[in-house]
Amino acid sequence: MVNHGGLHTGIAVRWADIPTNLWPARNDYPNARYLEVGWGDDDGYRKPLTPWIVFKALCWPTRSVLQMEGFTNSLAENFNDPGCTVIEIQVSERGFVRLCEHIDRTHALAETGQPIRLGDDWYRARGKYCMFKTCNTWVASGLRLAGCPITPAYCLTRGPLLYQSRKIGRLVSGQSPIK
Repeated sequence: MVNHGGLHTGIAVRWADIPTNLWPARNDYPNARYLEVGWGDDDGYRKPLTPWIVFKALCWPTRSVLQMEGFTNSLAENFNDPGCTVIEIQVSERGFVRLCEHIDRTHALAETGQPIRLGDDWYRARGKYCMFKTCNTWVASGLRLAGCPITPAYCLTRGPLLYQSRKIGRLVSGQSPIK
């Protein structure tokens, strides 16, 4: 679980561990050692935040996107900004498959079955973003499906997600989670 120091959280996994029949955009990063993926409001995630974008994203369901980043260095090296927090959470093999299925179900696909690329590591996603379904609840839902004792409804913001994740994981880099 990765927090970039602000509002956004994501999930980072080893590329080679992702089942080949899941997570279709993984093939866009064949040389990556790790992939990080995050889900969020299309405008709020891809544009500078304005009061209007925040209001719109929180007050009614909006279109969503996935962002991916492939990288070859370690998680600690890739997320070395002092504001970033990386928490390693161990899950069972079956739990990992369920986590990957959660991410797979989030990909919006074209009629050809391929991910809908929006350019610069962005992909169209399924699901609507709103006050009660944020990037944090998306990450928490994936962890819950993986078998982690986490409550997505409490994870509307990063603080509760970091707190719950730290209780079930190991801090790899960054600051101690907010309490």
